[in-house]
Amino acid sequence: MADTTLPDVPEVKLMEGVYMTDFRRRPAAESTVGGAPTVLGTTGYIVDGNILLAEADRLRNSIQHLLRSNQELQSADPDDPDFQAAIRENQDVILNQTLQLKKIEEELKKIEDRERGSATKSSPADDGLYL
Repeated sequence: MADTTLPDVPEVKLMEGVYMTDFRRRPAAESTVGGAPTVLGTTGYIVDGNILLAEADRLRNSIQHLLRSNQELQSADPDDPDFQAAIRENQDVILNQTLQLKKIEEELKKIEDRERGSATKSSPADDGLYL
């Protein structure tokens, strides 16, 4: 019988109620994935920049489709109560996804600032005057 246990892969908390697990294989010594750092986020959970970027892209795409859907529903029949209910539901989802996107963008900014700060600190010019 084949081993069906999952590898020991950490679950990443992106925000309250949103978790992701990245099962892609990585070289053991690699501290970044595809150039995006893996760091301890402000929430105390490990944050993979690539996962956040992918989730931000997914949310932007979803918001764009929901907005287009609302326009199509409104132009199809502005008086249809079912269409109006669907538009209200879409607006609620758009609001929630926009808030999630904002949180992700804030976390990405923190990662970027942290990376920029660590790159600056490792510069020899910061250690004193060299002639």
